[in-house]
Amino acid sequence: MNNNMNINAQASIIVSKDNAIVDKTDIMAKYDGNKLEVVGENRGKIILMQLSNEEIMDILAIPSSNLGLKERLKMDFRSRKKKHTKHKRRKKEKKTKKRSSSIRKSRSKHKKQPTVTTLIGEL
Repeated sequence: MNNNMNINAQASIIVSKDNAIVDKTDIMAKYDGNKLEVVGENRGKIILMQLSNEEIMDILAIPSSNLGLKERLKMDFRSRKKKHTKHKRRKKEKKTKKRSSSIRKSRSKHKKQPTVTTLIGEL
């Protein structure tokens, strides 16, 4: 492995609920290309860890789920498949009603009843 590689990382994690701190964790890590040293503090306990490259690879090889990637994606992004069928639509013929002139004449003979606004306007 490359012995000239140095990676330093530090993280602070604060979990809060309703503006009150529920959990707080601090982690510092140092990787020199051969081993990873991790120092952390959680709930008053100090955690020290040293991992070799082989142990790091073993941890990364542990599957996060028994399901494969395709199955997990299908579960996360379920979509309902819709069948698209084409329907021919027939144009409906519009029936037009012709009013006879006698109906028009009979309506015009009746006076319109005055509305409330018309009556108020006349006062």
